[in-house]
Amino acid sequence: MKALILFFILLGTGYRLPLLAKNAIFKKTDEMTDTTFLWDYGQKLQAHKKFHLAILEYNRLLYECPQYSSKNLVYLQIGQCYDSIAQPNHALRFYEEAIQATPDGDPLAQWLLLLSARNRIAQGKFAPALAELYSLDTLNLRNDQADIYHLLAAVALHHLGSADQCKNHLIQLDVEAEHLLKYEHAISASKRPNPNAAMVMSAVLPGAGQWYSGSKREAMNTLLINTLFLTLTIRTARLVSPLDVMIAILPWFQRYYVGGYNRASLLAFQRQRIKQRDALEIVLQQIPNNRIHGF
Repeated sequence: MKALILFFILLGTGYRLPLLAKNAIFKKTDEMTDTTFLWDYGQKLQAHKKFHLAILEYNRLLYECPQYSSKNLVYLQIGQCYDSIAQPNHALRFYEEAIQATPDGDPLAQWLLLLSARNRIAQGKFAPALAELYSLDTLNLRNDQADIYHLLAAVALHHLGSADQCKNHLIQLDVEAEHLLKYEHAISASKRPNPNAAMVMSAVLPGAGQWYSGSKREAMNTLLINTLFLTLTIRTARLVSPLDVMIAILPWFQRYYVGGYNRASLLAFQRQRIKQRDALEIVLQQIPNNRIHGF
């Protein structure tokens, strides 16, 4: 019986704790409307990094006040909360809602498109991000917006393989010619090792493609395993019929042989991606600090 009473006491305390915390952070005054209270309370929670609770309050505002005139701002805040808890898919959905709810010509629309493009880039959706950036009214961008636009466009174009167009945007960010030249050389170097060449090399000599791709340990392992299976196949063929060899051993040899040259191609491709990433990071570090604003 005592345990049951203690359980209900703890249950009641647990239920009251969120309410007590809520009142400690923010209290509604007589002058506040429901919309003002929910908006301000959501802002307060967001400022205290209580992003899940802030999302709940913003959603309450949308549900309880369907005629609220600034829904685009609420969608924007929800998107930023989801960004803060590393949920870019949800953030993007609310940025898109904010864009739909923002009147034409409102300066906020430019920021929302930039935020949406940034989230698409973070998810690896470079082509849609670039399409969104190109839908901006670039002639009416403020200086800070223009810097962010050129930065995001450069990143998207780099990942889409358009190094020359990427350079055009980097020039707008005052990247010096010598660093652009280094970027060109790094991009040229990132085309090696070639995945097709790695595959052919491993098909001719198991392990050669892995060595070419820069993975010497895998190269030695692949060569050793294939050599052992080939030796086992030849010795077994002397003791039993060729058909028995084909049924029992050859499938394993084929598995490691075919898997080896496919692996060599994958290693070469991964090596290319690392070089491309490094090339972009090097040139982005050369953008003057005064051209990158908080975003």
